[in-house]
Amino acid sequence: AACGDAARLDEVLRRKGKRAADERDRDSSWTPLFFAARAGSAECTKLLLECGADARARDPKSATALHVAAAFASREVAALLLEHGADIDALDAAGKRPVDVAKERDREAPLVRFLEAWPRKPLSLASSEPEPGEPALPDDPRVKAALTKLHLKQRAFGADHAGLVPTLLDLAAAYRDSFADPRRARDALQRVVHITAKAHGPASLATAVALNNLGELCHEINADDDAFAALSRALEIVDEIASTWPEPPAPERLRHVLVPPLRNLALHTFACGDLDASIPLLRRLVALIQDLSPRTAGTALDSLELLHPLKTLAYAHLLDGDPDQARIMYRRALAIVAAHCGDRSLDALPFLEHLAMVDYYDDNFRDAERGFLDASDLLRENGLDKHHPDVRRNIENAA
Repeated sequence: AACGDAARLDEVLRRKGKRAADERDRDSSWTPLFFAARAGSAECTKLLLECGADARARDPKSATALHVAAAFASREVAALLLEHGADIDALDAAGKRPVDVAKERDREAPLVRFLEAWPRKPLSLASSEPEPGEPALPDDPRVKAALTKLHLKQRAFGADHAGLVPTLLDLAAAYRDSFADPRRARDALQRVVHITAKAHGPASLATAVALNNLGELCHEINADDDAFAALSRALEIVDEIASTWPEPPAPERLRHVLVPPLRNLALHTFACGDLDASIPLLRRLVALIQDLSPRTAGTALDSLELLHPLKTLAYAHLLDGDPDQARIMYRRALAIVAAHCGDRSLDALPFLEHLAMVDYYDDNFRDAERGFLDASDLLRENGLDKHHPDVRRNIENAA
């Protein structure tokens, strides 16, 4: 924490837990929060607070970590401490509040204005005071708390500061979960894209991630044009980034970077009925996941992650009037299930049924009958009796 090394701190906290988060230094009697505040490390401060560190702990001179953050002019650390219960008016042995310490450093500093603006009551009760001209805050407590934090951070840091991003993400999640107004969640994620592009560049990986999150939400709320624009741009950015890597990246890095926007754009275009766009994207997704599958003794074992895109691609081919390609996809999915789960696993059931349906609609009645009966037998082998609805459905389909 003293060095601002978040990765090493995370490793220690995972190993030792909350005990380490409040363990005091023998010489200074400081907890790790004090050292993180002195280092100005918001990341270390957040890790400690999430692990349960006491934001109100005091040292032998009655100072708190907030006093230290004020002394070293760390606004982001101060905001995190206050959000987790630090006392804005705590007095040290000299009778000074954190804001007094900040004023000694620079009376005109933004941190001074931030501390003076912080409400003198718990944050969860301070949400009845939106910015002038803004609508009254909603009743949902998560939305209310996130908006309050956003108002305070905007006053301290400005409207485009990168420190607003975590709060905007919390706000979007709160709107999403409460079903209060999904379009407000979209507005929050659009701000995240704007701030991230300004902080890291419009063609950065961070911006691509923000665009992917925005596109995913737009897809959920049926804002189809916005979803396509965001997801297309996200995929364009990660393709550009991947093309500039000097060496082939590790499979996990490639999966993390390329798969999410490609998958989301493929599924979005398919849901919109754009088969000309979705089929090539789904084929590319299948090929990418296959390339990233682990290899055993030099042989690739197709991942179970392929099952959903294969199923979607098969259905797209069927809608496009190509039952032969649909059969190939379903049979490949069945082979993957057999390799991972066994020949007669219940995981094979949806693919057996869909394959039989393809044969039925393609007037291949004999194979369709065999497929439905095979699905019925599979269910019986896995303990379902002949009266179970799934067994009866397949027998009726065969008939």
